[in-house]
Amino acid sequence: MKKVLSLILLALLFSGCAFGRTINYAGRSNFTIPPESQKVIVAVHDQRPYIQDNYKSPDYVGIQQSIAGVPYNVSTKSGNPLADDLGMIIVNTLNYGKVSATQAKIPPSWSFTDVKEKVLGKEKDSKVYYIKMMEWRTIIHFRVELNYDLQLLVFDDHANEVANNEEKGSFYLDKDVPGKENLANATAGILGKLFAVKESQK
Repeated sequence: MKKVLSLILLALLFSGCAFGRTINYAGRSNFTIPPESQKVIVAVHDQRPYIQDNYKSPDYVGIQQSIAGVPYNVSTKSGNPLADDLGMIIVNTLNYGKVSATQAKIPPSWSFTDVKEKVLGKEKDSKVYYIKMMEWRTIIHFRVELNYDLQLLVFDDHANEVANNEEKGSFYLDKDVPGKENLANATAGILGKLFAVKESQK
């Protein structure tokens, strides 16, 4: 089945001058929703090393290089942390698919102990989709390169881990390659694979 709707459903646009370049991570995607999901909390935790050491701000999404190769930072158009915008894409997609989803925003400075104490097992009958964003960065020069590493941990309402998955890699966007025609389609494909997990029965 061809994935052709994500460009419409997910607005990912490049804009701005050299000192104000942004990508608009907004809307929703069209990845397949896990069949086991009914009520979930989505929490995306930015673990990118350059965010953790405060070298880049949480709204950083990559770089755009000039013709001469001079790099300029690219940020989220919303000004929000990338983790929050990516989490909202997931929430919007789940809600559109008739799954009751809410977002728990996690500061990059939190440890996993903080997540366990403040997010996991706090709402009855709600699973938590905890996503560690180890990498997500676009490099825009003559082509657009996407580098990504997302780790998904699924917890039940007793804070027991019931599933996990990881999607990582790097590729160039190419209008002639299905699923990689643009950033919207690429994001939908990555999230679709990430959420293609079978939860254990506990």
